[in-house]
Amino acid sequence: MGGALALALLMSCGGAEGGQEGARMDGNVGGGAGWAVERAHENGGVEVLLRLDRSEITTAERARLEVAALAAEGLAVRLPAAQQAEAGGLQVAQTRTSPPALQEDGRVRWVRRFELRPFLAGEYEVPGLVVAAGEPGAGAGAAAAEVRTEAIALSVASVLPAGEEAPALRDVEGPLPVPPPAGRVLLFAALAAAVAGAAVTGVILLRRRAARARAQAEVVPPHEAALQALRELAAGGLLQRDLLAFHTAVAAVVRRYLEQRFGVRAPQRTTEELLLILAAASWLDDFQRHALHAFLAQCDQVKFARARPAAAASEGLIDTAVELVTATRPTDADVADAEAAPSAPGPPEPGPPAAEAARAV
Repeated sequence: MGGALALALLMSCGGAEGGQEGARMDGNVGGGAGWAVERAHENGGVEVLLRLDRSEITTAERARLEVAALAAEGLAVRLPAAQQAEAGGLQVAQTRTSPPALQEDGRVRWVRRFELRPFLAGEYEVPGLVVAAGEPGAGAGAAAAEVRTEAIALSVASVLPAGEEAPALRDVEGPLPVPPPAGRVLLFAALAAAVAGAAVTGVILLRRRAARARAQAEVVPPHEAALQALRELAAGGLLQRDLLAFHTAVAAVVRRYLEQRFGVRAPQRTTEELLLILAAASWLDDFQRHALHAFLAQCDQVKFARARPAAAASEGLIDTAVELVTATRPTDADVADAEAAPSAPGPPEPGPPAAEAARAV
């Protein structure tokens, strides 16, 4: 008696939902809650209702199949996939799965609907489907109950009137005529112009690449560029004309050299940040770091505090900068003549450790 009431509840709930869902789906399946075929199955406390909205359709229509299951609360139900429904020769055009719904008797209702579409007229069947229920998270082979439904026949009629044959395929047309000679000449001319254009573009690209290679080969090493800038600054008489501009310029030369020589963003760093980075690396010794500190501190005092150091102290900045660049250039450390032609730069110094490099970015 209880099973019959539960099945009646399953069918009544399915009818109400099925009508609403059918109205939302494709118009070919028809609206309303009527079902042409209904099959009920039960095993292990799991009840399954299989319903088909009609048993005869045309090749231009679709049939609606509904699989509804009632299972105890706490069980996970695995409804049939589209591949199972297609085993009888029909194609699944659309699949809709409703969320599990708790029923009045404490069980949960699971529903999945398929729109079935035929390819040709003939006799088809909705194959037998499998509904499994088990503990949540259990594998497919650990089902607590498994329900197998029976196949349902479905007849598909042609939309053509009785006795009318299907339209015949047209014969394949012959090859297109060969274009006249004038057309071929224009075609070959266009191809030749395209090839010539591509060749010219290739030559231009090769020349640009060669020019870039020559420019890279002629790049002045950082220490040579810095020494040349310091010589020009000393000969230009900027110190006598503008004290602030002189200190700003000589500091910029040294900072730019440190950036190009050691890969640290010296122009963007404050003096304190730059000295912390250099102290964590092995590029400068203690004497060189102290000299750089005094050099940058004097330039900062003039730039930010508008200090006016003695003329001798300002003139000595050029010598300090030259000594710093000469001592740290990628050649022998004992080369004292800053204006002598330096040897080719050696391999780049190793970068700072990971922590210092992270602070320097």
